[in-house]
Amino acid sequence: MLPVQLLKNSKNRKISVQIKNGDNINGILDNIDNFMNLKIKNITYSDKTGKNFFQAKEIYIRGNSISSINFEEDLLNTIEKERESKIENKNNLLGKKRNDFHNNNNNRGRGNKRGRGKYI
Repeated sequence: MLPVQLLKNSKNRKISVQIKNGDNINGILDNIDNFMNLKIKNITYSDKTGKNFFQAKEIYIRGNSISSINFEEDLLNTIEKERESKIENKNNLLGKKRNDFHNNNNNRGRGNKRGRGKYI
C-alpha cells in the first residue's frame, strides 16, 4: 500500500507526526492531500526536548516538513479488513441480475401478466 493511500485510509484515527526540526505533533488525522499535507485536529504539540507542550484544536502541516509518521498498532489490520469487506460486498452485487433485486412476482416486461395478449 502506498504511503498516501495509507494516510487517506487512516482518516479520523490517531497519528503522531515528527517534523524535521524534531518537534512532535499528536492528534487525529482530519485531512490529507496528494502532497502529503496534513490537517490534524485535537493536537498536542511538544518540542524536541519534550519539556514544552501546548494543545490546539487543529494544525496544518506541510508535507515537505514531515520527517516521520507513526500510526496505531492495529491500523494496518483494520484497514485491510475494511478493504476486504468492501471487495466482498462489491463481488456479491456483481453476479446479481436485475430481477434479483426485486423479489416481488409482478413479472413485468416482455408481455408477462400485462401488455401483450390475454392471460392463459
